[in-house]
Amino acid sequence: VDRSGLVDAPLAVSIDIFDRGSQRLNGARVTVNAGQDSIAIATTRGTYDEQVRSRPIPLVAERRYLAEFEVTIPSGGAALHVVSTTTKTVLASKYWCAPMAQATRQSLLFETASDDVAVEVLLTNCGFPAPVASNFSIRQLRIWPYREGQQRERR
Repeated sequence: VDRSGLVDAPLAVSIDIFDRGSQRLNGARVTVNAGQDSIAIATTRGTYDEQVRSRPIPLVAERRYLAEFEVTIPSGGAALHVVSTTTKTVLASKYWCAPMAQATRQSLLFETASDDVAVEVLLTNCGFPAPVASNFSIRQLRIWPYREGQQRERR
């Protein structure tokens, strides 16, 4: 990931986007720890079931962004998706369909379209090739805009 085009500071987004104004889905047990800037999720048995959808995060249309976070998956699997609130289009996804006991830093690039003024972060289970019950956590979610003029050319 090329970080040279990022603005000087990330957006004012913290893990509380999964608390007030979020949606909990499919019986997920969710624990938000603001002090640790983390969310822990225990899922029911499933494949790619939606677990938690954040409240909308305001962004700028036609802009490129980098989402960074730490993920730990003691059991099962997980996925993180960035979804347009306007079109419900998935702008980017990352899947981990196996446990990762050690916390690892991850990043995800996405670009908003002309009608995207907000996104949601959707956390899902990842039970492949068979359904699983998962336990996973996401910590220190940061969303960095790229400077204007750093957009990729659309094809």
